[in-house]
Amino acid sequence: MLILTGRRTLRIVRFHVIFAPAVKAVFLILAFLGIAGLWPAILADTGATLLVILNSPRLLRTSKD
Repeated sequence: MLILTGRRTLRIVRFHVIFAPAVKAVFLILAFLGIAGLWPAILADTGATLLVILNSPRLLRTSKD
């Protein structure tokens, strides 16, 4: 049971660690190409942060299963 909980937790954390920087990287590339400006990048970063925060309660459910 604990091993499954740990694996599920690691999967969720890995997703968070990959997702947030990936969004930043995409907008960095778009900014260098002149496609995205500062405000879309700020909104995307804020949105990515909110998605990670809203996805985090899944970590609490891992200990109850």
